Amino acid sequence: MKPLCLPILASSLALAAPSIAKMPLRFEAHEGRAAQTSARFIARGPGFEVVLAPAENWIQWDTKEPVRVHTVLAGANPKAGMEAQDQLPGLANYFLGAAPNWRLNVPGYARVVERNVYAGIDLVFRGDDGRLEYDFVLAPGADPRSIRLAMDGEKALRVDNNGDLVIATGAGEIHWKKPEVYQERDGKRSEVRGRFRVHGNTVRFEIGRYDKKRTLVIDPALSYATYMGGYANEFARGIGLDGAGNVFMAGGSTSPNLPVFSAFQGTYHGASGDFIGGDAFVAKFSPAGKLIYLTYLGGTGDDVAMGLAVDPAGDAYITGFTTSRDFPLSASPFQAAFGGVGGLAYTSFGDAFVAKLGPAGNQLLYSTYLGGNEDDAGMAIAIDSAGDAYVAGSTLSSNFPTSAGAFQTVMNGGDREPVEPCCGGPFINAGDAFVTKLDPTGSKMMYSTLVGGSSDDLAFAIVLDASNDAYISGFTLSTDFPTTTGAYQRVWGGAEAQTPYFVTGDGFITEINPSGTALVHSTYFGGVGDEFITGIAVDSTGNVYFAGWSSTERLPTTPGAPQPAYSGYTVLPLDIEYLSGDVIIGKMNPTLSGLIYLTYWGGQENDGAFAMAIDAAGDAYVTGFTDSPAFPITSNAQQRTWAGDGGSDPYFLFGDVFLA
Repeated sequence: MKPLCLPILASSLALAAPSIAKMPLRFEAHEGRAAQTSARFIARGPGFEVVLAPAENWIQWDTKEPVRVHTVLAGANPKAGMEAQDQLPGLANYFLGAAPNWRLNVPGYARVVERNVYAGIDLVFRGDDGRLEYDFVLAPGADPRSIRLAMDGEKALRVDNNGDLVIATGAGEIHWKKPEVYQERDGKRSEVRGRFRVHGNTVRFEIGRYDKKRTLVIDPALSYATYMGGYANEFARGIGLDGAGNVFMAGGSTSPNLPVFSAFQGTYHGASGDFIGGDAFVAKFSPAGKLIYLTYLGGTGDDVAMGLAVDPAGDAYITGFTTSRDFPLSASPFQAAFGGVGGLAYTSFGDAFVAKLGPAGNQLLYSTYLGGNEDDAGMAIAIDSAGDAYVAGSTLSSNFPTSAGAFQTVMNGGDREPVEPCCGGPFINAGDAFVTKLDPTGSKMMYSTLVGGSSDDLAFAIVLDASNDAYISGFTLSTDFPTTTGAYQRVWGGAEAQTPYFVTGDGFITEINPSGTALVHSTYFGGVGDEFITGIAVDSTGNVYFAGWSSTERLPTTPGAPQPAYSGYTVLPLDIEYLSGDVIIGKMNPTLSGLIYLTYWGGQENDGAFAMAIDAAGDAYVTGFTDSPAFPITSNAQQRTWAGDGGSDPYFLFGDVFLA
C-alpha cells in the first residue's frame, strides 16, 4: 500500500503559481555553452528555457525526459543584430562555485529584438501571462513568404483542426497557437487571415490579403497548458506581510527551473526529489501580485521551509528542516555544524534551520542549523518587536540544544507512531516539541526548551502575546504531556482507532513565559478520536483562538455554535488512509481553563484547517482543505460548488481549499 501523504508536509497549496505565471519572461545575457557558442540571450520560465542566437533559437522543457526543439530561420541573416529592451526591476545574482565564478547584479529585460533577420523583417521575443511569444514585424513591402522555420528535435510536425502547430516529441506534444496576424490603423487593430503551413520539417506562414503599405505583425504564442506538463512539485507552507503590504511565501520545491529573480540563491541544489525534498524557496510579491524576488535556499541534501515570519522592514525569517551538510550559513551562526539525522521514521528531517533574508531577497542576513544527533524540524516561527526569532517544532535528538534553567532539558518522547508496513517505520517520528529563541543576529540562543511527554509531541504553530509569552499548538500522543493546574483538559483523550498508519492523538495549547523557564498555562484538547491544532492566535486581552481538525464525534461544542454536531466520516472508507473528520474552530479564555466558543465546520468527508488569523474585532479567519461536496458555505460565497479531488494522493484526498 502507498504511504500516507501526511498533510503536515504535503498540503500542496500552489499559491505562487498564478502570480509567477503572470510575470514577464526575464531575458538575460547568455554565457555561451559548448553547443550554443553563438547564443546571446536566455530566458527561463515555468518548466522551460529559451536560448536565443542570431537566426536560431533553442527551447528546452525540463520534463522527466528533457525535450529540446532547435529552430533555424532558413535563409535568414546570420549576422542579424540583437538587442534587449525594457529593462525589468531588480537584479539577479548567481553564486556558483567559488567567488571568482559568481555572476552578480545581472540585469533582465522584458524583450529581445532581432533586427532585419530577413529583409525588412524584425523578430521580437517576449512573454507574459504564462506564454512565450515571438512577433515577426514586417515593414511595408517586406515579403512574409521569406520566413521559413526549420526545426529539429521533433518527431513530427502537423497543423491541427484549431490551426495550431503541433510538435510531436518523445515526451508529448507542444503547441504553438494559431498565429494572430494584424495591422494597425489610427491605433485600432485590424485582423488579417493567417495560418501555419508545414513542408517536411519546415514551417511557413500563409497570409491572406493585407495592406502592403502598412506594417504587418505575425504573432504565434506557445501554449504551455496543452503539452506534456512538468514533473516536479512545489508547496507553500508559510505566508506573511510586511508594513507595505507586500506578500511573502515560503515552502519547498523539487523543480530545478523555478523563475528565480533577485535571488540570493539562483540555482537549485536539492537532492532526492522526494515530495518533501529538494530545496526551500522564498518569494515576495507586491500588493498587486508582481514578483519582487524568488530565491532557492538549500544545499545538496533535502531542504524544506515550513514557517515564515516578516518584520515591518520586509526582512523574512524562515525555519524548516534540512539534511544538507552544506546548507548556506552566515558568518557567525548559532550552530555552524550539521548535528545529525536519524530516527525510527522512514522520512529523514536532519536538522532544523533558521534563516533571515533581506528585503530584496539577494542577501542572507543570517542562517544557522538548529539540531542534535537525530531528526529535528522547525515547523513555525514568530518574531518580536526587537527582532528576536521564536522557533517551534519537534526533535528526536537527545542532545538538542537547550538553555540553562529551561522548563525541560531532557528529551522524553518518540517512537510511538504506527509503523507503515511498506517502509519499516512510521511516516513521522516526532519526539518532543521544542521552542527556541534566537537573537536578531541568529548567533546567540536566548532560551531553548523542550515540551513533551513520553510519546510523540509536535509543535506546529506559534504566536506571541504583548508580553512575549510564546503560545504553541500541535498534537501529542503522550498521556503525560505537561499540563497546568486548572487547565481546561488535563487527561489525554485518545487517538483515532480507524486510522492505520498515522495518528495525532490530542491537540494541545501551551503558553511559555518570556524566559522559557516555565509553562504559564497548558492544556490538552481532544476526545477519543484524533485532534490536531494547526493554527493559533491571541487577542489583546489574552483570549486564545485555535483551529485544526477532529475525528471525535462528540466534542463539547458551545451554545449557538454555527455547526454544533460532527458531520465527517464515521466509518473510514477502505481507500482513505487518514480520518481528519471536521474542521474545529474554538476560543479559550486567557488561562486556558474554559471554552468561550467551539464549533465543528465541515461536510460528510474529510475536512481540516491549516492556518488561522484574527482581526482587531476578534473575528477569526480560517483556511484549510475540504473533501466534502456538502461543505457549509455562505450564500455570497465566491465559489459555491465543490470542484473535486484527486491527482495528488489517492489515499488522502484534499479536495478544495476553503476560507471561512
